[in-house]
Amino acid sequence: FGSSAMASFFTRETYNYDDRYYATYTYRYDGSSNFGPNNRWAGFHSLAGSWRFTNEKFMKNVAWISNGKIRIGWGQTGNADISTNAFASYYAQEAYNKEDKSKQIGVFQGRLENPDLKWETTTEWNVGLDFGFFNNRLSGSVDLYQRLRKDVILEKNLMSYQEVKTIDYNSATVYRARGID
Repeated sequence: FGSSAMASFFTRETYNYDDRYYATYTYRYDGSSNFGPNNRWAGFHSLAGSWRFTNEKFMKNVAWISNGKIRIGWGQTGNADISTNAFASYYAQEAYNKEDKSKQIGVFQGRLENPDLKWETTTEWNVGLDFGFFNNRLSGSVDLYQRLRKDVILEKNLMSYQEVKTIDYNSATVYRARGID
């Protein structure tokens, strides 16, 4: 029943030299009401570059290769896709008055505040090759990548006698995935 707000600002700069060398830089600055005041805003960068070697002079006489590009990239993204207002939450619930047993609506704390809760960050590296043969009748891409997730937002159980049973926190564990696409 809660609501949250998010705002984002970004800039992207691109460079193309002679349809052979390409570079891109992106910066994104995100804010989410799901986080406490200490880490409501976070910035995320990405860089990418590529070389289209089939546009080089030494490739002009190689007719069977119609497309060839080597790519490399690095970038970060943030995750705020967590429960609404993970910083603190309250909920309304029916309660009974002890004296006359009448129903009352009470407000209860549903989550403990963690003012240091911050954005989960995914950082990814990739190296790729785009290729095409025989006027692109046969084409494809191969990518090697590594993805690291840090500050993953997890829920920690508290002592059972506490009214609020859990608190959100950022895990110190870094989760890694590697692969070939």
